[in-house]
Amino acid sequence: MADAMETPGKFLKKTREEKGKSLEDLSKLLKIRCDYLKAIEDEDYQSLPGEVFIKGYIRIYAKEMGVDSDYALGLYKKQIAAAQLPEPPSFTQGKKSLFTYKLIGIILSVTLVILSIIFFITHKSQKPDVRLVKAINGTVPALTEEPKVFSLEIIATEETWVSVDIDKNKHEQRLLKTGEAARWNAVEGFSVKIGNAGGARLVFNGKTIGNLGPSGKVVRLVLPDDNLQDGG
Repeated sequence: MADAMETPGKFLKKTREEKGKSLEDLSKLLKIRCDYLKAIEDEDYQSLPGEVFIKGYIRIYAKEMGVDSDYALGLYKKQIAAAQLPEPPSFTQGKKSLFTYKLIGIILSVTLVILSIIFFITHKSQKPDVRLVKAINGTVPALTEEPKVFSLEIIATEETWVSVDIDKNKHEQRLLKTGEAARWNAVEGFSVKIGNAGGARLVFNGKTIGNLGPSGKVVRLVLPDDNLQDGG
């Protein structure tokens, strides 16, 4: 069982040392700068380009070491969340805050009732929508749900060009240098063409897609259908 105080950097470094690999060995395998890998192990996140890179490097590092990349990312997320937690209020502050929240709630409820009455009087020729009034007062669930959003992240381990169609109405082309990454969101999905299959790692909805092919090979990928084809 993992140590309760285990952090992503300690976990990955311990795994690497147990497998007898140096940072230089890992840097050559992943084609990621050695100082970036050391920053991950030292949890020196300020030295890395951004959160997208941090998550991408942690996932790639863990997969290369043969350990659960989701577990490693979970350690990172817990670490960041813990660092952002505010100090708990004192008992006295808690009582004052609770009273304030109750008072605000009462005022808002009274205001909503008054507005509902005014609306009914000024529109008495029309029957008010009872479900809408209840929804405003928080007595029924929301009438609509947010659409599901798909996410796609491409991390370049070698220089490669990518072409991405988003929801069939937006097209982007980029040349990614080694270590660079790009991210998109879509409602319907993506159609992706990659010019160097061996130089790109794809993360779709937080899950890494397996080996796309050798270096120099052009591949097409449709997501979320996950239908991989040889490019032409």
